[in-house]
Amino acid sequence: MTRQVPLSRSEVIARLRDHAARYGGVSPASLAKHDRPVLRSVRGHFPSLEAALRAARVPVGGPAEVSPAGGLARARVQAGVRRPERRRSVLRWDRAIIVHAIADRVRKRQTLASSRAPARLVAAARWHFGSWDAALAAAGVVAEAVRLQRSPYTRTEILALLRRLARDGVELRSSTLKAVVKLETVRRLFGSVEGAVRAAGAAYVRRKPNQKWSRAGLIAELRSRARQGEVTLTRGLSAAVQRYFGGAHAARVAAGLPTLARVAWTKASLIEELQRRARRGDSGRTLWTACKRLFGSVAAARRAAGVPATQRTRGMVAWDKPALLAELRHRIRTRRPLGRGLTEGLRRQFGSLTAARARASVPAR
Repeated sequence: MTRQVPLSRSEVIARLRDHAARYGGVSPASLAKHDRPVLRSVRGHFPSLEAALRAARVPVGGPAEVSPAGGLARARVQAGVRRPERRRSVLRWDRAIIVHAIADRVRKRQTLASSRAPARLVAAARWHFGSWDAALAAAGVVAEAVRLQRSPYTRTEILALLRRLARDGVELRSSTLKAVVKLETVRRLFGSVEGAVRAAGAAYVRRKPNQKWSRAGLIAELRSRARQGEVTLTRGLSAAVQRYFGGAHAARVAAGLPTLARVAWTKASLIEELQRRARRGDSGRTLWTACKRLFGSVAAARRAAGVPATQRTRGMVAWDKPALLAELRHRIRTRRPLGRGLTEGLRRQFGSLTAARARASVPAR
């Protein structure tokens, strides 16, 4: 890059005059924009730009800056830009304005709860009146009437609420009452939800009725299960029996079946039950606790009953090396997780996952 040679004194004066004639004046900004060499050379020949302008007999003062569009408004019109809206002046709150704002919300039937009213209004009211309740009182509003949190229920109010719900056909149970009243309040006043319903003279519904079952259907199902030698109940059947009969004992009595007495397992009865369930294809998982207690283990109980042990598949842990490597490549290619079985099988066969990945020619993690 070649270094520019400074201009002489006469050259500076001549270029200043030419600059003034071309641009209507001379200023540091116009020189920096149009003729930087003159601006740099002035410092070597004159104490200031004003002195150089006087020597060149050029009026001191830069050219008038004229907007190309003739003004900001005209420039916005030419650019198709809308004039921005003026910012609203900041509302200066005082006690009268606050009272007027509260009265205006009263006329419009808008909430005056402190958690729902405009935050700026509530903050200004607390600043000027000391509290939101004091500001409401100044506006002639009773603070208790606008609060969202009501006073705690009394026993009389809860009893009236329960009776009204019962008249409306609502089933009185915990799941339906929690939507209208806090269950903690009911339990604190009456001891329990059921106690409150009984005190109101209504019937307490323990659970929603099971629409699938009826009394006749339950009796038929219990008799059918008894003929098959099945005495246990499913969760849904147990709930329906509880709903319609109050318990399994009463249901069996209604079905004409002998009641069941809980008797501790003996070795003989356990062996007989294991054999019966084996014939049905049942693994007898619910009997495992009794098997361990009486025989020491489930396997010993099965041997005593002459029942073959359930065969468990060992899974990928028992696979050979080619099968494990093929599965590893497949899972890496499909971006699936390796899983516990495959991981244990690879570690048993190859010592580590890194060695298995190297044998399968897949990149290490």
